[in-house]
Amino acid sequence: MAEKYFTLFHYSLLPVRQLDLETRRELDREQWIRQALSSHFLFSYRGGVELHWVPKGELDEVIFGLIQRKVPHAQHRPPNEGGDEIIVPEWQGAYVFIDPTTHEFGQRIAVENDVVGQPESMLTYLFKELNSRVEAPYVGEVDPIFEASSFWTFIEEHGSRLRWIRFEFIPPNMWGTESELENELKATRQDTGADRVDVTFRGVEGVEAPSKRVTDGVEYAERGSGKVIARSKDGAKYSSDDAPKRTFIEVLDERAGLGVEFLRQMKNRILGRE
Repeated sequence: MAEKYFTLFHYSLLPVRQLDLETRRELDREQWIRQALSSHFLFSYRGGVELHWVPKGELDEVIFGLIQRKVPHAQHRPPNEGGDEIIVPEWQGAYVFIDPTTHEFGQRIAVENDVVGQPESMLTYLFKELNSRVEAPYVGEVDPIFEASSFWTFIEEHGSRLRWIRFEFIPPNMWGTESELENELKATRQDTGADRVDVTFRGVEGVEAPSKRVTDGVEYAERGSGKVIARSKDGAKYSSDDAPKRTFIEVLDERAGLGVEFLRQMKNRILGRE
């Protein structure tokens, strides 16, 4: 039995301010991302490597596709052809699942690990391609979803008082909840136009981690709406980038390939929704 692992991300779509309102109203965020990923396109990766976005349709509400790359593969001809070594192209592909709907676990992406490239880097370059399109009414950004439990484990191991803690927040534009922190971030976006808000807590005697503002910040960032970086009093460092949330599925026979219906059944587990 084999296992396939996936890394989870949250994405945000921010309106392009130069576009007029009438143009922007033509497609809302969900409609635009579905349309933008409905056809095959190429995009550049690290070092000029060429990657392909290959749409595979939809699994109910979930956008389903592959990120593929062509790599040279050495093999030999059969014995009756002399057995010489030859180089043939091999296509590798990483499964991608995107939930563009608005709910607690929405605006989420799952990318298969260790197949084509680093999941976060591949998504960054994919959205860079989408963002470069002249007609794009939104600018997309992706951030890893992390395990908040890793932060609290760090606190248990290094003490509840921190030298400092910094949050890199993405102000909400697609969430339906109305927490005090979200309202503050929404107001900041509306007042300043900021797409990201950095908040640092620092004190002469340290910062108490189990406080309400720190707890709210960690909970908000955990959904993929930001990052957390902290330094303990004993000098240890924590970064939420080092604790990405991953899911996995078990595959009875990977050689047989994964059918669409099997993936449809597994999509909630892959996206961390169960």
